Amino acid sequence: MTVSEYNEKVIKYYNTHLQNYLHHTKDMNTTNLNEKQKIEMQGFETMLHVLSIIYCIKMHDEQINSYLEKCTLLFLEYTEQVYLKKTDILHTPSMFVYNVLIGNISFKEYTNTNNNTFINKLAKWSTIICFWENKKITDNNRMYLVKNFMSPYLLLFTQEKYYSLHLIFESIQTYIINFNYGFEKCSLLLTGFLNYFQKKNYTYSKEEVKSIHFNKFMHEKDDCDEYFKNITSLKDMDNFIKWIFSS
Repeated sequence: MTVSEYNEKVIKYYNTHLQNYLHHTKDMNTTNLNEKQKIEMQGFETMLHVLSIIYCIKMHDEQINSYLEKCTLLFLEYTEQVYLKKTDILHTPSMFVYNVLIGNISFKEYTNTNNNTFINKLAKWSTIICFWENKKITDNNRMYLVKNFMSPYLLLFTQEKYYSLHLIFESIQTYIINFNYGFEKCSLLLTGFLNYFQKKNYTYSKEEVKSIHFNKFMHEKDDCDEYFKNITSLKDMDNFIKWIFSS
């Protein structure tokens, strides 16, 4: 089972506007790097929040495209013109976006609704792919990861049969942070993980994923640690992923 045509368009528009957003935040006028990343993440979360609302009311896909575009533009404009200049300490850029966009929606016009399960899955995996917690990832690194991996990951891992695999991915991601690895290891992981599951046609239940997680990251933790430390190429990463999912 693949994602619906509607959801596929949502992924396409979301990815496009996220890339545009990251491109503009790269040149944000602030020298405080911690504040910059905090604002970047706030804008990212604002996009997801707006998307969850307009998806839930089953807004037409072209309207979703328009709202996501406006969301990023309004967030960036308010951030640059007001928030960073400290001219309004009461309202955050997110609050401004919600007031302008969500406040103008006539909800009674939308009689159909979507289940938000898909957006919850999209939010989980898109947060993972951005590697927000890795301080060694630069703006250009993150733009590369989103451009090259966001769409294929969301098209594949928002499917129910693969969604729970985020538990495995996040555990490997923790290795990258704990061992202080940067962009190269992140890119290898994203490539290897995607390659492995694009060739699979198997449904992973939550119970199976939890069992794999326990066996490899707890019961065989020392072997797993050593295996990951020795990864220097895509072939190594491919073999590591295969080992993770071997019995």
